[in-house]
Amino acid sequence: MTGEEQYRWSQEAQLSADSAARRRNRHSGTARFAGVMLLTFAVCFAFLFGVLALNPATEQAEAPAELTTPEIVSRVLPATVLIEVTSGRDTTSGTGFFLRADGYLITNLHVVKNAKKITVTLYDGTEKTAETVWKSETDDLALLKVPGRGYSAVTVGNSDAVRTGERAVAIGNPSGARYAWTVTQGIVSAVGRPTAVEIDGMAIRRRMIQTDAPLNTGNSGGPLCNARGEVIGVVDWKVADSESLGMAIPINDVMEQVRQYFANAGT
Repeated sequence: MTGEEQYRWSQEAQLSADSAARRRNRHSGTARFAGVMLLTFAVCFAFLFGVLALNPATEQAEAPAELTTPEIVSRVLPATVLIEVTSGRDTTSGTGFFLRADGYLITNLHVVKNAKKITVTLYDGTEKTAETVWKSETDDLALLKVPGRGYSAVTVGNSDAVRTGERAVAIGNPSGARYAWTVTQGIVSAVGRPTAVEIDGMAIRRRMIQTDAPLNTGNSGGPLCNARGEVIGVVDWKVADSESLGMAIPINDVMEQVRQYFANAGT
């Protein structure tokens, strides 16, 4: 190929080459534009998806609304019972509440210990004879069973989430049937309160929920509720020489053992 032939280029060829270059540039620009738009869309979609995904989780994480005290009482009162115990010639009383609709209820062991007969009176006045199916000396707890089904049961809360200063409502039977289903209210005065009690000469150490809700003899075994109507503790005892110093067993400690009983019993 000569030098003249090598550099010969017609006007038509130049125009054709220019047109091809413009087409290539146009296609390249379109591709870049499409890539930028696709990336922008992907970023926007990821952002919107993240917002939509987080909102339901935020709503689920929100705590249930607090109830008025009458609303709490209307939920818990039907599940709370009067317990009357006959031991020889003596009759004592206490409180309990249903954990399940099939007749299982919890109370303190000291309420039913040495009982020859346990009579449970429901809020509607119906009387049932109960039997003790499980007990713990060291925890002062007893699980009772009454025949039948369809009982009102409490909603169990999370005692690990209880905070000092929150509202506390207690339902019980101070002095027995005469003042049955008495409602008192206060606050949680302390959580994880180290306490020591003596049961049959044995020193028992526990961490309790302390409340200033008024408690009296007969409140033992009753529910201590939070502002959402959930049971956070089982009322156990009060400091005898002081006012407004009541103690409740955290419900998580109670349910850990009750669930183990149900698992072993297959019920």
